[in-house]
This record gives sequence, structure tokens and C-alpha cells, in this order.
Amino acid sequence: MARGQDLVLGLGRSGWASVEWLTAQGRHVIAVDDRPGPAPGELPTPLPAGVTLIWGGATPEKLVGCGRLVAAPGVPGTHPKICQACRLGIEVVGDVELFVRAIKRPILAITGTNGKSSVATLVADMLERAGHRVRAGANLGTPALKLALEPLADCYVFELSSFQLERIHSLRARAAVVLNVSQDHLDRHPSLEDYVRAKARIYRNAAIRVANRDDPLVMSMTGLGRPDWTFGFTPPGSDRAFGIRSGRSGPVLARGRKTLLPLAEVPGTRRIAALNALAALALTADLGLDPEAVLEAIRAFRGLPHRLEFVGTLRGVRFVDDSKATNVGSAVASVESFDDPVVLIAGGVGKGQDFRPWADAVAPKVRSVFLIGDSAATMADRLRGRCPVETVRDLGEAVQRAFRAASAGDLVLLAPACASFDQFQDYAERGRVFQQAFRELDHG
Repeated sequence: MARGQDLVLGLGRSGWASVEWLTAQGRHVIAVDDRPGPAPGELPTPLPAGVTLIWGGATPEKLVGCGRLVAAPGVPGTHPKICQACRLGIEVVGDVELFVRAIKRPILAITGTNGKSSVATLVADMLERAGHRVRAGANLGTPALKLALEPLADCYVFELSSFQLERIHSLRARAAVVLNVSQDHLDRHPSLEDYVRAKARIYRNAAIRVANRDDPLVMSMTGLGRPDWTFGFTPPGSDRAFGIRSGRSGPVLARGRKTLLPLAEVPGTRRIAALNALAALALTADLGLDPEAVLEAIRAFRGLPHRLEFVGTLRGVRFVDDSKATNVGSAVASVESFDDPVVLIAGGVGKGQDFRPWADAVAPKVRSVFLIGDSAATMADRLRGRCPVETVRDLGEAVQRAFRAASAGDLVLLAPACASFDQFQDYAERGRVFQQAFRELDHG
């Protein structure tokens, strides 16, 4: 017999994982989604016992008698069901909060505007190479409550978004890091300050607090205090800091005065790959990992799909897919990673961002810009008169036009600075379309 009833709001991957986990605990679940119906193949087969499934939203009485409302990360706090729950005194939580309450194992928690997935993947590989049973998930890959149904790991590496952090109250991370903060999700958060506060929640009750010392918004976060470890591209000033120093044969990754690894041995786009490696080193510094296993993980890490992914070269023009650059800060970092002349493809759903900082950084660095999607006109206005800019119909046309505008030695870079949902299912589909458009160019 069911021991109680919960309402799960939002039936994406984390929502379905919440349904599965709650029913496994003997709870009855009212599973609600505002969409009129499921996408093909979306419904789990068979549907877990004890589930009442409602499409098109639930009437107010459905919440009465529920012990909790479990909201998917993408459901905003202004949703009528969440407002009703607050009026009724019903607890509103997210899936990660339920995981933390149920699974008492160490968690390494990672957030930031950019680089979360890369650092989480690298940290998990470091732990595995050092002999730990580790599972990575939450905002990256497997939802938290899906992991809760699997055999226990020694530790968990969680990438956490601002949306998830808003609904986490009980996290006591073994180590926590905010990688960086720049404008993002201002269509959801009322202000940049609100977004920063959401990110800062990761430090609450964390045993070890790691911070990017080069990012003033991170270093001034409420709850950080004096960080236990820092990282940055600047030289490390103490034994509790990681950074870049000059070595005899070139720059090196270092902890204090100790050389760890030549920068030339870090694969990928140099500045971004180095910062990711330094963040991972700082986050794992107190875990007693085998140093050689940690460095080998850095040497072997090739990055993630659609994150500064090299696609190919045609007639001396290189193509790079950074579809995962879904905000201004990430796109600026992407453009600034290259010394070659850049022909940039950008645009999509702007998420309320101010594109003036993007234009200030991009205009001096690019040969030309081709814009697509909902924010194309706004972005073009910011660039007009500062560099060649054109608005085009779609990504396929943008690739063709960018190739024609490029010369041998140039780089065609997809770094949208925007979300993809106006034209694509997600950033991964956008990246695949970019790569397919490259393959369809005249290779004769």
C-alpha cells in the first residue's frame, strides 16, 4: 500500500526519474505536464504502478492531499501549481534534494555559467583512474534520482544548474566549486544578482569550498567566505592555489611553486582546457588521489561533443563546433580562444541577455558574423558598423555563407551565445546540423 502521495510537475528526464524513484519508495504519484501529450516514445513502458498521469496541466484539487510537489528544474517558481503549493504549505523540492536526503555518500558539486559539464566529466575520470567507484549526473547525463536506483557509488559528481540549486536545501557537498559567473537565464531569474545568489547556494554547508579567484562575482559570493582552494589562469600565490606559471620550456600548470604538468600536454583549446583542468585539480586536491592518475586523466581528456569540437578542414578553412556556448560569456570565451581570424555563426534564443558585452568582445576579433534565429536582429544591431554582419535564414545557409566569406587559415566557428529552442530540440541537435552542413559543402 502506498505510504503517501506526491505530485511531480514536469515530465522531462528528471521528472520521469522522480516518478520512478518515488513509486519505488511506495509513494503514489500524480505525474503532471503542461504539454497536451507525450512525444513519440516518451512514455516509459510499462508505466510504474501507482502513477496517475495528467497531460495539459492539473486542476487545483489534484494538489490537495499531496505531501510534496517535486518540480523539474525547468519549471519556474512562478508556475501556478508551485504558487498553489506554497499557499497550501506543501513542500516544493527538486530531484537533487530528494537524492541528497536519501543517499548519504560524498558529493562533489560543480556549478558555473560555463564549463560545468567538462569539469564534471574530467573530475569523474580522475576519481575512476584513482580507483574509486564514481557516478556523475544531475544536470549532466543521468538524473540524480535515476542514480539513486542504481548500486551505491563511493562518491558522486554532480553538475548543478541554477534552477536545481534553487530547490536544494540539504546538500552538504564534500567539495563545491563555482567555476565562473556571467549573464545567463535572465529570462528565468529576475536579475543577475538573483542568478548569482542561486549559484552561491552550492557553498552552503560545503566541507571544502573552491573558487575561481579571477572572477570577482564568484569571489564576492555570500557564503563563500575565504575559499579553501582557488584556481585561475594567473600564477598561484600560495600552496592552496592552482594556476599557470612560466616554466623552463613554456607555461605549466602549477600548485603554488610546484610544477604539475606542461600546458602543452593539456589537450584542447589552450585557455579553456587549462582552466577546466585547474578547477578539477582544486576540487579534488583534498581527496588524497594518486597524483599520476589525476595528471593522466588531464592528458587523456578530449573534451565533450559540441564543446569546441574540431569538425574538419576544407581548403585551408577549419570548422569548430561550440554549439554548447549557449550564453554570452561562453561565446566570448570561445571566440577569444583562437588567434586565427574567425568567421562567426551565432544567434538563437537570447534568454534576456544583454548582447552589448558580446558585441564589444566579438567585433575586434572576427572577420565577419552570420546570425540566425530569434535574436539575430538584436545581435546585428549591436554589431552594425563595427564588423561585417549578415542575418541569414538558417544554420545551413550560415555555414555556406561563412565558408564563402572565409579565406585559407581562417576558422568558421559556431558559438551561438544563445539557446537553441527556436530552431532545434537542443544544442546537440544544433551542433549535429552544423557538422552535417560542413560535410555537405563542396569538397571538390
